[in-house]
Amino acid sequence: MGKEYEQLIRERFPNLDYSEFKLIDNSRERLGIDDVAFRNPENGDQVKELVELFIISCKGFTYFYSAEGLGITLNNRLDSILEKLDPEKSILIFPGNGAQTVKQLIRPEIFKFFSWLDLDVRRILSEKMSVNRVDVTTGRNVVRERLPSKLNSCVVIDDVLMSGSTAQSVRSFLDPRDDLEWYAATWMTLSPLQAKPRQAPNIFKSSLPGYISVTTNVLYQGSSGIPANNSLSSFIGDGEKSKIVVDRYREKYVDDLNTFNGILETLRKLKNE
Repeated sequence: MGKEYEQLIRERFPNLDYSEFKLIDNSRERLGIDDVAFRNPENGDQVKELVELFIISCKGFTYFYSAEGLGITLNNRLDSILEKLDPEKSILIFPGNGAQTVKQLIRPEIFKFFSWLDLDVRRILSEKMSVNRVDVTTGRNVVRERLPSKLNSCVVIDDVLMSGSTAQSVRSFLDPRDDLEWYAATWMTLSPLQAKPRQAPNIFKSSLPGYISVTTNVLYQGSSGIPANNSLSSFIGDGEKSKIVVDRYREKYVDDLNTFNGILETLRKLKNE
């Protein structure tokens, strides 16, 4: 089945470039990103042990990817985009908190050549945690100060691309006249065969309307529905989104509640040390 999906993707979206295709059995499998260990190098081994316990405490299996590993792979894949661009007429765009984690793991020398822009975004979520809308909240004056005088190309870099709402909102915000070339690069991307809000005819060969190409480390697809995919930091955050993620996991996926709760408590302590 996985090969059939891959064949369809290659035929319909030839400008969607990926390192690994992963077919997820939604009934017993999920995805996760360990974006905590690299921030706590002195406790890195302990965090990895907690991740293993996290997997055991939940039903089925969670495939955890390390942020460091994803960062290394994306650095290599970014080269295929950046080598085509003029650094003086291009900008790298990092929208939202997840993109800041990706940015921390990008090779520093890249920023010696390319301008970059952090964008604050507000994602309006539904009760099922899907994105209804994305608003760019960074002021336009701040953005203008960061943009090259002769801008030609924009590269949106993020951790996970699902519906494509963030990428499309950034493009609409910065490029209302559709004058620029757009590219996207991510750690993980949901298969365009499942991302209904951005399903597109074959003219959008990258899978993302208005984007010349999408480059990703892991292209993933659920065998029935969209797989759960969460970063470890989302379980120990202080905001409403973290509360929703934890509540959903407890209800749907947790098998050993005491162990699960203990893991999150320990991770929060490590985070605050």
